[in-house]
Amino acid sequence: MTVAYAACAVFAITMALVTTHQAHRLWGVFAGCSYLLAAMAVLVWKSRGVDLALLISLAGALVAPMWLMAANRLQQPEVQVINQSAAMLIHRGTPYSGPAALATAHSPNVFDPYLPGMTAFGIPRVLLGFSSVTDPRIWFAVAFVLAFGAALAVGGAQDVVRWTALVTASPVVAFSLTVGGTDVPVLGCQCLGLALLWRRPQPVLAGLALGAAAAMKATAWPALLIVAVMVAASGGRRAAVSMTATALGVVAAVVGPVAVLGPRSLVQNTI
Repeated sequence: MTVAYAACAVFAITMALVTTHQAHRLWGVFAGCSYLLAAMAVLVWKSRGVDLALLISLAGALVAPMWLMAANRLQQPEVQVINQSAAMLIHRGTPYSGPAALATAHSPNVFDPYLPGMTAFGIPRVLLGFSSVTDPRIWFAVAFVLAFGAALAVGGAQDVVRWTALVTASPVVAFSLTVGGTDVPVLGCQCLGLALLWRRPQPVLAGLALGAAAAMKATAWPALLIVAVMVAASGGRRAAVSMTATALGVVAAVVGPVAVLGPRSLVQNTI
């Protein structure tokens, strides 16, 4: 564990030194220090320091920098895109700018490349106003922790809470969540979908999880196709059809109303 935390520290410190993005640099400083402290805790206290190291890394690589950035609106552009899309969804019924607005746009952030499911993470800020807890990144993290933790539990993993915390505190996940990684909740739903197909296959529930991922980002669609082929090969055609139909039903329920209201806006924003 000492070596693992030291490697994480090297990654974070390197990020802080080479990046030109303020949010990335801030994360690198926080995370680098926390991973070094975590490595020292394990080195000094051995097995007794494992839990302390986990708490230090989780607090320093995720909670503290995310809270600070959320309070100061320090973020990657996609966070603001999601907030804007949520506001348009609430006030206009669609999260997408129309063709006329896109044609005269002076910023690429006017475009929303995500599907309507992703817009849900911006709704708390629209309804409750600006605060740290209404930042979409907070809800990205909540969604990932719940989905990934459920995936581990369904898969029969031991010590689900500790493993979930360890993965969440890892540089790949913590960095993405802190600066505005929209892929993380998608990944969490996909992990849950795969877990539901593993020990005791539940195609319908798996379809709900995979459909939720596909309703957030179109980049999740290829994974759905691959999983459908895998299910057909291992569980039969009926299971594959059941899972795929459920997933497509979720996508249709989320994307369908927006597509009906503004098909051109949907296509021009997301393709």
